Amino acid sequence: MLFNLLHTDVQAAFLWDNATFLTNIIEGQLRYNLYALSNFYVEVEYGTKENEVLGFCTFERGKVFEQYFHQIDFSSLH
Repeated sequence: MLFNLLHTDVQAAFLWDNATFLTNIIEGQLRYNLYALSNFYVEVEYGTKENEVLGFCTFERGKVFEQYFHQIDFSSLH
């Protein structure tokens, strides 16, 4: 996936400009935001204490997506 080859700052800018926010999960000091791009999803891990992006995880479907499935309002996707 080309997105994974980009520098972290470029990934973040591309995501903020082109993705659709779907939902998030908060676990202790971590927040995971789920975004949809054209043909895949991106999970962004934030450190709430540091208030910074800790990493990106891209996927099309599977276990990562399943943990968010019940929270997503699919009507927001066009």
